[in-house]
Amino acid sequence: MTTPVGRLRHGLRQLLADRTWRPFDTTADDAEVDALLRAVARHRVAPFLDRHAAAIEAPVRLRDELASRADAARLSSLVQMRRAVEVHDVLEAAGVPSLALKGPCLAVQAYGDAASRDPGDLDVLVARADVPRSVAALEAAGWTPDPTFLRPGPGAAWRYLGWSYYEIELRRGAETVDLHWDLGPVRTGLPDVPALRARGANVPIAGASLPTLAPEDALTHLCHHAAKDHWASLRSLLDVAALLRAGAAPAVRTPAVERTIALVDALLGVRPDDPRARPRTSPARTGADVALALRWQDDAVRAADWRGGVRLEAQARFRESRHPREVARFAAFKALGVADDGSGTLAGLLRHRLGHRVGDRGRASSAGG
Repeated sequence: MTTPVGRLRHGLRQLLADRTWRPFDTTADDAEVDALLRAVARHRVAPFLDRHAAAIEAPVRLRDELASRADAARLSSLVQMRRAVEVHDVLEAAGVPSLALKGPCLAVQAYGDAASRDPGDLDVLVARADVPRSVAALEAAGWTPDPTFLRPGPGAAWRYLGWSYYEIELRRGAETVDLHWDLGPVRTGLPDVPALRARGANVPIAGASLPTLAPEDALTHLCHHAAKDHWASLRSLLDVAALLRAGAAPAVRTPAVERTIALVDALLGVRPDDPRARPRTSPARTGADVALALRWQDDAVRAADWRGGVRLEAQARFRESRHPREVARFAAFKALGVADDGSGTLAGLLRHRLGHRVGDRGRASSAGG
């Protein structure tokens, strides 16, 4: 039996191959249309489907709803574009070089239109040494850092968190900025921020020119980001496919890059034209990855359980770090919601933590997020 996500995945493959997509073989009832629309919302691909509306043979209600959701995404993209320029200007005024990640810049690189991708949070990359100054500048502009996250500054706790983590969230009303000092929890092999800026691209956004990753670096980052999430998002795979079709080749060949490109070929039928981008992954490995991706993609709601996040980050650090004991310590402190300032034993803090009421995190205002 085809699931709604399976039906959507087939549709994306058809449209990427410039073929007609008929979501339903026969007349669909409202329940089937609603289920497919939930899958579209879950994977945030309405703008892509709307761009290919002429090739979709579907009930009028489905087509109208896709157009409406694509329009809403475009309006949100316009807001995000203005916000991206504002954040860049705030950091520039503070003397902090930054790079816009994903968002409207990726939409231009991958699809040729800054408003052609369903927007999410605003992601910005700065050097780790510039994080305290960046947070202070954004706070002065009205953004509030996550109160449960260890505040960047001097001290061993922040130095370790800066090494072992990669972002801090700041909010202003309903909007969110994810301030990165690394591209993700697993090292990608890409160079530091000054080198990424030097070889990066400038993309026209809302009357400004925003610095962002070069397409090759953006592709490498996207592959790692998708693999980190078990390829749970079809939008992420579409982004990889679009960059490959635009001629980008990954700047670094890591297992995550190889496996993601192989998965895009297997699920969406997009094979890189550039021989440098073609994966060298075994069929058995790709088959296992496909099975994993299908399970995650079919989840009605993307998992946001903090325990799963800690577990995945700890696994990544064990693979990448030369100090697995320190990785385990950090993961434990993060899961407990207390800050590790380097003093005391883990066992002692465990006893202290477990002595409080379950769910009481009010005492951990300086905890690592």
